[in-house]
Amino acid sequence: MAWVGNLNPGISDEEVVALAAESGRTILTFDKDFGTLTFQHGVSAPAGVILFRVRADSPTHSTRAIVDLLNSPRVWAGHFTVVDSNRIRMLKLPETDI
Repeated sequence: MAWVGNLNPGISDEEVVALAAESGRTILTFDKDFGTLTFQHGVSAPAGVILFRVRADSPTHSTRAIVDLLNSPRVWAGHFTVVDSNRIRMLKLPETDI
């Protein structure tokens, strides 16, 4: 696991996607801009994007939700996943050259 804030603080969302694509990593984010990048601009990480739209009541709550999700038997690659408090939606990523 890598955190962009430690690796390269201040890089753009497009650079985050490129870094994830180069390293084969899934993007975990609370930033809705990744949905715009993916579906309006066709920029996405092949290993997948997981957007959390849950209330971050505390770091412990957020961490527990993330760990529970990642331990579930799902295939993140090729999907844009939206996690909210009531459901998990997985959308097929559009084809991209990244």
